[in-house]
Amino acid sequence: PYALNFDVIAHEVGHAILFSLFGTPAGGLTQGDFGPFHEASSDLVSLLSFLNFDSGMDRLLRHCDGNLLVLNELNRIAELTGDRQIRLASNARRMSEVTAEIHDRSRPFTGAVFDTIVDVYHAALVHEGLADERLVGIDIKDLDQSDMQRISDLTSRAFRARPFMFKSMLIRARDEVALALAQAWPRLDADDLSFEKAAALVVDASDRVAPMLAEKFDENFSWREIL
Repeated sequence: PYALNFDVIAHEVGHAILFSLFGTPAGGLTQGDFGPFHEASSDLVSLLSFLNFDSGMDRLLRHCDGNLLVLNELNRIAELTGDRQIRLASNARRMSEVTAEIHDRSRPFTGAVFDTIVDVYHAALVHEGLADERLVGIDIKDLDQSDMQRISDLTSRAFRARPFMFKSMLIRARDEVALALAQAWPRLDADDLSFEKAAALVVDASDRVAPMLAEKFDENFSWREIL
C-alpha cells in the first residue's frame, strides 16, 4: 500500500534530491544529525509537494475550513486507514523530548517548518483583511482545545466567504518557505551537518526571501530547541 501513497513516494524522492545536493558523510549515514535531518527534510518535500496539487489544496482547505492545525491531509504525513498516519507535521516536540531514533528525532525540525508555514499563512490572512488580527496573537506551537476552537472561529466563516483568497495566501506561504529551504539545502555539508547548522542556514536564506519569514523561522527553531 505504501507504493500507492503519494506522501511516501514524494518522501523517498526527497531523499534522492537531498543526496544529490550534498551527498553522504564520510562517516556513514548514521553520523550526527544526518539521518534525522534527511527524514525531516524528506517529510517536508512530501508536504510541500502536496501543496502543488491544485485540487488537493482545494480539498484540504475545504475540509478544514481554512484551519491548517486540525488533523488534515497536509499535516498527516502518509495517511493510513482511519485516523492513522506515519507522522504528524503539526507536533509539539522539542529536541529535549525526542529519542535518538532517526524518525523521532526528525520531528522537531519538521514541526518548526510546518509552524512557519502556518505562521506566514496566518499573517498573510490578517494582512489582507481576510481574518481577525487576533489570529496572529495565538501561539500555535503549544495549542489546547480552546485555542484550536478560537482559530477555527477566526477562519471558518471568512474562508467560506472567500475561499480562493485563503488559497492564495497558502500558496504564498508555501512558496516562501519552499524557496528558503531550496536556497539553504545546497549549502549544507554532509560531513558537518547538525540541526542547528541547518536551521541557521534556513534562517539566513529566508532573510533574503522575506525578513518576516526569517523572524518566524528563528522563533520556531528556537522554541524547538534547535537554535
